[in-house]
Amino acid sequence: MNSQEFLDTLRAVFDDRPLPRPLDLVVGVERFKAGANLALLRKEFATTGARLAEAAEAPDLVSHLIGMRPEEVSEKRVQRARLILGQLVLGRAAEIAFEELYERAMKTNEFELRDHRTSRSGTDYRVHNGQGHALYRLNIKFHGSQFKRGPELVGLRPEDCFALATYKIKNALDKQDEEHLPYIFAIVGVPHLTGAAVALQVPDDLATAVAIVAESPRHSAGALVRSIGPKGL
Repeated sequence: MNSQEFLDTLRAVFDDRPLPRPLDLVVGVERFKAGANLALLRKEFATTGARLAEAAEAPDLVSHLIGMRPEEVSEKRVQRARLILGQLVLGRAAEIAFEELYERAMKTNEFELRDHRTSRSGTDYRVHNGQGHALYRLNIKFHGSQFKRGPELVGLRPEDCFALATYKIKNALDKQDEEHLPYIFAIVGVPHLTGAAVALQVPDDLATAVAIVAESPRHSAGALVRSIGPKGL
């Protein structure tokens, strides 16, 4: 994937939203070359005139901004990005399924489901009563892999339980104690459906673009995913 293909892929993903930093400066450089007001550009893109001028002179603007040539991305990184995207798709599908199930089951205006996914707090949703008071917090998990050691460790058949990292359980219990607010894990699952299986369907250009961002010394894959947002997947 060359610089233009990389840029085209990100623009397709973000549509009419600004590209994540530092690639948002692509637009700034375009406007700089077109003679836009320098003071306004510096303010809008939180940059300097010297940086805009330097970027405008770069033979390859994208490579200059991300600190590497897109063609240099490793295949190992591409495969890792593909797996991450596969798991993210499953996570988003689980959230959609939960929202639909919740709406059908509740059928009342007495409770309000509030979206907290962008807060990065470990809480996906909070349920509030009619007075606006929080009742409990929800974390949505997708379960597809069988917990093969279920009978040995928890006395349940693999199909009757799911694996959850101990640190996540501890964090949930700590938050529950601190806020005196019940912390509930809501599990949405499809047996034997895994992130690895979904990863096979991830388009090559998207997996490669995320890998380039992850390998870039001036950005991170996590920042890219946060820029896209949970509803962008």
